[in-house]
Amino acid sequence: SFDAVLVGGAAADPALLERARAAGVRVRTTYGMSETAGGCVYDGVPLDGVRVRVTEGVELAGPVLASGYRLDPAGTAAAFADGWFRTRDAGSLAPDGTLTVHGRLDDVVISGGVNVSPQAVEAALRE
Repeated sequence: SFDAVLVGGAAADPALLERARAAGVRVRTTYGMSETAGGCVYDGVPLDGVRVRVTEGVELAGPVLASGYRLDPAGTAAAFADGWFRTRDAGSLAPDGTLTVHGRLDDVVISGGVNVSPQAVEAALRE
């Protein structure tokens, strides 16, 4: 038996999460990456000491954060600034500070010269 299911690696489909929870499955969404030594946000709530903000995308700071990329000063300069890591993920913060990750900023389909999120298309098709 299991106590909970951890979901991570990509933005979770809200409808799938709702169905699983309605069936009595305890689901915990996790968010993190190599640069944060694994999960640092669980069910939208940052671990102690982890700070989250959304500018052009989700940015993270705190004691879990790497200091940069070994032997890659250009990559480090592009991703890390003033103690913050630019994840290149799209997200939003609720008034209570809960993070929702919507997907990758660069995960788009260009249609008629417009960048379209595949997740937005999937959500519209499910309606």
